[in-house]
Amino acid sequence: MSNSEPAQRGIPERDHASADDAEFDELLAVAREIAERAYTPYSHFRVGAAGLTEDGRLVRGCNVENAGYGVTLCAECGMISELIAGGGGRLRRFVCVGGDEQ
Repeated sequence: MSNSEPAQRGIPERDHASADDAEFDELLAVAREIAERAYTPYSHFRVGAAGLTEDGRLVRGCNVENAGYGVTLCAECGMISELIAGGGGRLRRFVCVGGDEQ
């Protein structure tokens, strides 16, 4: 984003670094929120992912465990499924958090 472009999603456009920081903070909050919806009866390790597409859409996903470990769905896969289901496109930015918020 440049200073001549309008701010997206209500992020004030003060300068490039502060807009990037605000965007990162927004994605981090979304990833943490969606991680709380993860289905993790076996590991109890919740993971959340959030991304922004080039056209400004927000996509997210959380992990979903299954007794058959090989068919467990990771948060990143869920996020890509939402990306494709919403019409596809390219990710511009991506954040993923684990149960320990790393």
